[in-house]
Amino acid sequence: MQKKIMPYLVVIGTRPEAIKLAPLCIEMKKRKIKYKILLTGQHEEMANEVLPLFGLKANFLLNTMQRNQSLSELSSKLFFEIEKIFKKNKFQGVFVQGDTSSSYIAGITSFYNNTPVYHVEAGLRTNNLRSPFPEEFNRKGLSYLAEHNFCPTKNSKNNLLKEGISNTKISVVGNTIVDAIKLIKTKAKNNPFSSKELQKNVNIIDDKKIFKILLTMHRRENHQNGIKNVCRAVNNLTKTFNIHVFFPVHPNPNVKKVVRTILKDNHKVSLLEPLNYRDLLKLMDKTDLVLSDSGGLQEESPSFKNPILILRDSTERPEIIDAGGGLLIGTDEDKVYNMTKEIIENERKYKKMSSIKNPFGDGKTSNRIINKVVTNNEK
Repeated sequence: MQKKIMPYLVVIGTRPEAIKLAPLCIEMKKRKIKYKILLTGQHEEMANEVLPLFGLKANFLLNTMQRNQSLSELSSKLFFEIEKIFKKNKFQGVFVQGDTSSSYIAGITSFYNNTPVYHVEAGLRTNNLRSPFPEEFNRKGLSYLAEHNFCPTKNSKNNLLKEGISNTKISVVGNTIVDAIKLIKTKAKNNPFSSKELQKNVNIIDDKKIFKILLTMHRRENHQNGIKNVCRAVNNLTKTFNIHVFFPVHPNPNVKKVVRTILKDNHKVSLLEPLNYRDLLKLMDKTDLVLSDSGGLQEESPSFKNPILILRDSTERPEIIDAGGGLLIGTDEDKVYNMTKEIIENERKYKKMSSIKNPFGDGKTSNRIINKVVTNNEK
């Protein structure tokens, strides 16, 4: 009797996870390896928008989100709902990505069910449990229970070795974000914007005389004061320079309310609904500078020759800074203003920052990950 081959489970909670795990699913599909996708529901609409872009769809969909729920409430729901899936299904292994609560809870639940956990984008550290919160704790916990840690860079591998993780459980493979961008960059460039707000601004977007900035903020530690400071700096910058700021506003009410209150009357700022991934990449290709507290944008900006000013006090992606493509500037109003001013005015500095070699990979990360997992499972 032929042994039944169990599928792998790919756990996706947020849009960045969908983007970074989609290339892995495509690689498995190419090799006819069975897998199923679990969408845990944190960014249900956003993640659902990404999957079709890669020709993918979810097999399991959880309804875990509730307005203003605490992390404890979210975690308890995730434990309960993911455990139900394990009771009804057997998996050969579970892929989790990054540092979200969905990844962490899925990792623990898999561990409790004696199912190997493969941690994609492992080893990122700020060494401050409160920044980013709760992500730093989540990713540290995943490293210890993972069957294998797939690190994007040598820096992230060294972080794990310092914490006592065995070298046999670590591989440096690059970042799947570069794979994802390669898969859809041409499609993004060659298609018009689907966002009506961006369609209305196409003359500004195409005007080479206007310096264009992509701004995003969403991190918990920047709610309220951090976001207020940056928005005030933006108001001052638009008074001084011939710039236009495109700000896709995160749906979290703690972000949305503050941003719209401070920037709603500024005609040099386009406050946008969250963009689909194709539109975001197309916009990045047209803008000159990124200001963001997003980890994903730190990884994506080099593919578009965009310098990035990181609106955080620490980053777990020092590679972008070491390569010279990013600066860690925090959210102090004066510093945000002055550092952005310097990038706009200093042509030599701008050119140097925008011409770095991508430190995050070559677009072959998914191939390396699946090779390793298949080899391990054949032993």
